[in-house]
Amino acid sequence: MRRPGAPAIEGLEPLDLIGRGGSADVYTYRQVMPPRTVAVKVLHGTGEGHTLAPTEAVVMAALSHHPAIVTIHQAGVSEDGRRYLVMEYCSRPNLARRYRSEPMGVPEALSLGVRLSAAVETAHRSGVLHRDIKPANVLVTDYGWPALADFGIASSHGGSTGGMSLLWAAPEAVEDPDAFDARSDVYSLAATIYTLLAGHAPHERGSERLEASTLVDRTLRESVPPLGRSDVPTSLEAVLARAMARDPQDRFDAAVDLGHALQDIERELGLPVTELTLSLPETTTGDPSLVDLTDWDTAATGATTRRLAAPAPAVPGGERGRSTPRSLGGVGGVGEPGSPAPATAGSTVPAAGRVAVRRLALALCAAIVATIIIAWALSRAAQVETPDEPTPAPEPAFTAGVPAPSDLVLRREGEDVVATWVNPSPQPGDRFSWQAELDGVPTARESTTRTQVRVPAGGVTEVCLQVAVVRQDGALSDPEEQCVP
Repeated sequence: MRRPGAPAIEGLEPLDLIGRGGSADVYTYRQVMPPRTVAVKVLHGTGEGHTLAPTEAVVMAALSHHPAIVTIHQAGVSEDGRRYLVMEYCSRPNLARRYRSEPMGVPEALSLGVRLSAAVETAHRSGVLHRDIKPANVLVTDYGWPALADFGIASSHGGSTGGMSLLWAAPEAVEDPDAFDARSDVYSLAATIYTLLAGHAPHERGSERLEASTLVDRTLRESVPPLGRSDVPTSLEAVLARAMARDPQDRFDAAVDLGHALQDIERELGLPVTELTLSLPETTTGDPSLVDLTDWDTAATGATTRRLAAPAPAVPGGERGRSTPRSLGGVGGVGEPGSPAPATAGSTVPAAGRVAVRRLALALCAAIVATIIIAWALSRAAQVETPDEPTPAPEPAFTAGVPAPSDLVLRREGEDVVATWVNPSPQPGDRFSWQAELDGVPTARESTTRTQVRVPAGGVTEVCLQVAVVRQDGALSDPEEQCVP
């Protein structure tokens, strides 16, 4: 049967068909006012049974304030009865096209992973499980930012394996869809990062075509093999292996923990640390535990969330490519406490004063230029006199004033060592960076929000563990260290 073309939608002029799937087609339209190009997802068929589109609209509208989640503009029913969503148009190829063309570099994969971790964490804190994180569902904006899309499975009734993509699905989700939780999304997110680095899905072997039964068997019975790339550090291999552990209990508890672990690897490699963009905690009028919006009635009438007004986060230079909410109270600091009062339209400055100000400004400029020239000359001299030396690996930048963990205790439990400690001055957003040594061999540095970790230590004579407090702004305490024989 021939599919109908782009539906007529008031205020929108159809342009091109850009995507076609089993449940929907995606077109570009030109919005008349304000003029811009938008993407429109149009569901196949008509009728009251099509609850996917309105539910997806509710979910995405609640989340699209996040810079790494696709923005939804509106939703409705066309004149011929088809449901549609009007969304942000992301012009660059999605990540599925990207990884099929070439593997991604480590710095880009880390930065992208941090941003997507923040997007997934935002969804989870809003009570939404995505259920189908994969490269094809990560679009790329004009500014190069990833944008998580397609929350249709999260809100479809039942959320069965038939709606998930097996190549990136967690073992428990394949075996029992009802067992899906936040850690299942963490698995799929890590599998997506792995795919970008490997050029194929975790359980694929190169370009082979897998039967579904073979894929299910590998997912349930086999661990994900290492990437084996010479430029991928062992710490990244360890983080991905943990995030894709077959047992959910062995994974990161939350997407934000995966994001922090990826940030730690950026620090280890001396890379700029990507901002992990999260809003302030939410309050809910219903059950605060994580829920799965799998029914339109629940989405429309269930527990609602109330967002707390948050100031705009600090933005490193060049870090944000998309707009972020600004804090209330004016633009550019006008009206903030302690800012100077702006001059009024009627205020004047005497002519003599203006001349003096201009002379002072010229003198200051001359002094600044002279200082820059002297500094440049000194740096050139230092470069000539100092022979090249290998750059040492970056050490954690410990910050004075952040109290170190206290009461660090290590004890053996069977073949594991359990470490516990106390945060002497807890602050919102605190986490802990820790690293173990097993008979003198250091493990990968990891991050956690808990004050307890378990280290496998079967056959190890001595286990040492170092832990430091990490503030939300990245400031580190001095490390605390203990050993146990």
